[in-house]
Amino acid sequence: MTLVAEDGPGPRLLLIGAPILVAVTIGVAPIIGRSLGSLSAVLALGAVYWSGCWFLALFAGKRGALVALYRESFNRRPLEQSMTWLPVVVTFFVGFLPSVSRLPLSALAAVFGVSLINGVTEELLWRGAFASTFSTRLLLGYVYPVALFAAWHIALALVPGMHYEGGPLALIGGSAVFGLLWGWTVWRTHDLRSATIAHVLTNTFAFSALALANWIG
Repeated sequence: MTLVAEDGPGPRLLLIGAPILVAVTIGVAPIIGRSLGSLSAVLALGAVYWSGCWFLALFAGKRGALVALYRESFNRRPLEQSMTWLPVVVTFFVGFLPSVSRLPLSALAAVFGVSLINGVTEELLWRGAFASTFSTRLLLGYVYPVALFAAWHIALALVPGMHYEGGPLALIGGSAVFGLLWGWTVWRTHDLRSATIAHVLTNTFAFSALALANWIG
């Protein structure tokens, strides 16, 4: 995977900085986890990760092209629509419905807040910045960020004391599948808003079950 000279320093920073960000989070996850409780560790790890995502998206990506993805008309292609919303449906029935009756309203509000931050941030970088910066290069604009998006979840799996339904492989594999679906829809339709909304909802439903399994007795 090489960049020609005319691609400039921004795209190079995006390609190099993204795996460094993932590697850093994987490296510090066990350390943070041993120093803090699991909830504080996940939030601290998230803060590091989210900060890095915003930095790379805003300073390494092509901001004009990125903003254009938010202005694109909502995706109306049947195949891409089904790919966008499939993760929402799955997590709603598998994670949210069995959990919602046992979640206090305050916990649900906190879950939504974290889901909003995470969903917007991840789509900004992994789908938005990469697809807009490498809009004609499938490997760099779609495949590469999907792999890194899945790899970042290794960091979450390494936080001591965390329980994930189906185990770490389900966490990482599920994120890879969702990344493939959302990445493809953004790549094909240039509609980042639909993927962002779907991601926030998916996080809300999945994080509800996660909160119940780990922090709410």
